[in-house]
Amino acid sequence: MCGLTHTSSWRNWADSYGNKLKIYKNGSIKIIPGNNTGKITDIYSKSSFEFISNNSYWAMFVYSQDSIAFWFIGNDGVLRVISRIGDKWVNTPPLLSGSHILKMISVSYTLDEVKRINIESAGIDEQFNCSEGYMTSWPPENSEIKQILEEKRIA
Repeated sequence: MCGLTHTSSWRNWADSYGNKLKIYKNGSIKIIPGNNTGKITDIYSKSSFEFISNNSYWAMFVYSQDSIAFWFIGNDGVLRVISRIGDKWVNTPPLLSGSHILKMISVSYTLDEVKRINIESAGIDEQFNCSEGYMTSWPPENSEIKQILEEKRIA
């Protein structure tokens, strides 16, 4: 989902952005931000919100008054993260979302119902202060979600 490949063993993984995921013997996970020296293989890594949205079947999003972040699972099965703080859209490597968010997505993306969520730390940007949101199939059918997206000038 995050485009990870193992490096030296099955306990050490990396994405194409240069970020690393390490699995320890006790089962704990550590995500190590990289310096983006690798060759980015996701052709949608810098795509617009509209393009990513139109080519996805599932989404999780959190929002506040001036910020919104989306985790989309594309029709190709790849997880992508795009957020807006103020009027600026930013694409972020999904691995940097943190293990708690990735685990939440991995156990929920096959569910058919809309699910309300609360997240304390999204791992996107220091200025990002959203906490409440939803998980849903995409595009959303739920009227409450549609209303929120319209208020955020997304729909």
